[in-house]
Amino acid sequence: MKEMLDRVFCTYNWRLAFPEAEVIALPTMGSDHSPLLLTTDVILGRRQKSFTFEAFWLQERECNEVIENGHGTTKNLTQRLKLVSLALTKWSL
Repeated sequence: MKEMLDRVFCTYNWRLAFPEAEVIALPTMGSDHSPLLLTTDVILGRRQKSFTFEAFWLQERECNEVIENGHGTTKNLTQRLKLVSLALTKWSL
């Protein structure tokens, strides 16, 4: 079983000083640890955060409605998933 144990911690004041800071886990090479890359600069054109479905959303009645109505009438599965993930992202804000 693989588990992600590599972590980064910071203080509240440090986070206020570097609000654009980002940590990326790089691919492992010859070790079971992922090197962590910390950037504190603003990166223009940053990649879009990937969608993550949160299991606790299922406890909300509106979540099922968003899923059922979020894909419109398209038949393409990939497109449907993309539309539903966008609808859920907007709904969850």
